[in-house]
Amino acid sequence: MYDFKVHSKIEDIIAEQLPEKSTENNLLSSRFIANAFFIHSLYYGLYGGHAKADIFFEKLLRTVIMAFKNRNPDLRQKDIYKLQKGKWFLSNELAGMSLYVDRFCGTINKLEERLPYFEELGVNLLHLMPLFESPKGESDGGYAVSDFREVDKRFGSLAQLQHLQQTMSDKDMYLIVDIVLNHTSHKHEWAKKAKAGDKEYQDFFYMYDDRKIPDEFER
Repeated sequence: MYDFKVHSKIEDIIAEQLPEKSTENNLLSSRFIANAFFIHSLYYGLYGGHAKADIFFEKLLRTVIMAFKNRNPDLRQKDIYKLQKGKWFLSNELAGMSLYVDRFCGTINKLEERLPYFEELGVNLLHLMPLFESPKGESDGGYAVSDFREVDKRFGSLAQLQHLQQTMSDKDMYLIVDIVLNHTSHKHEWAKKAKAGDKEYQDFFYMYDDRKIPDEFER
């Protein structure tokens, strides 16, 4: 569905951030425009009531475009290859495995050492269960994240995760990292500000005056 306001905003940001003409930039523009209505609908379905919803939506659009602009050239080439293949993610050429890093081998570095084992099995897609920073003893299995930009020290570091991704990419393997963005620890920066009474950050969470309703959910 065409939405003049949203589509115009995307076109303006792309013209500003990606002024050079190229096949890749044209592909981004066409895909972004084609999906803009759905992105807009999903976003406002979640955050439409937030006082700064419009500001954050533009920031979201800019973030997507900047992520594309800064994307690794090798991954860009793979993006084009996957587009040419169509529904590549449904291909029987993919064989995936989900695992907890600590339970499988302990650390990210040890996981990288075991990539030949996965190749021997014919596994070319790894789905790693939560491994970002979360408080010990109250992490909800790793899903209650306190910092989405830091890997939990039990597993290693963000640099090691990035190295694993690059090594897997060189081997034509895929890496999926489990991130639930709408589920944070009470020690996350936004949660701390919400608990301290900051209305802007409270609008990102369900806030209750007491424990009655949360306790009913838990029961």
